[in-house]
Amino acid sequence: LHYHAPYTLIVANLLDSPHLTYVHSTTIGTPSTATTRAQVEPMEGGLKITRRYYNDQIQANRSSIATFQGPADRWQIYEWFAPSFVRLHTGSAPAGTGAHEGRLVPEAMQYRHCSVQTPETPTSTHYWFTHAANFKTETSEVIDVVFDGVSRAFKEDKDIIEVQQKALQSGRPFQPMNIAHDQALVLARRLIQRL
Repeated sequence: LHYHAPYTLIVANLLDSPHLTYVHSTTIGTPSTATTRAQVEPMEGGLKITRRYYNDQIQANRSSIATFQGPADRWQIYEWFAPSFVRLHTGSAPAGTGAHEGRLVPEAMQYRHCSVQTPETPTSTHYWFTHAANFKTETSEVIDVVFDGVSRAFKEDKDIIEVQQKALQSGRPFQPMNIAHDQALVLARRLIQRL
């Protein structure tokens, strides 16, 4: 993907999971994303951000390929390496089957995502990504549904990020305001500034 925005805005978006509820309600977000606090841990060269959801719903863009019905225990584990590399392990399992304790039943759906945001200029970025699933791999149906959902979600992000960049370039005064959910963003900005 090509963005008319600096890589730092994309990194901020990737580390801001609560926005999934509002921006991605028809793709990868659920209402609980905005209220689920992350566990943020420093690690060598970056941050580990973990969110666990209990007895939740499966995201809209994943429901058609789900391997089970009913509520899910879900997880999102980000490993962000400064300045702009993300590794993500996410997934869903039937609620109460032990996923958060490390027991994954055969119906569990797991995804792996890697991305890197490569600056082209101070105000443009190339976004490289791969996204894989570990279930129903005998046909391309899952691949097509997952890729379509991820692509639609990234377009939703891209539209917002590019509007943010235009607003920042307008010269109007801007004062960031951090909230409790911004812990990962604040730590990431500090690490990038130190580098």
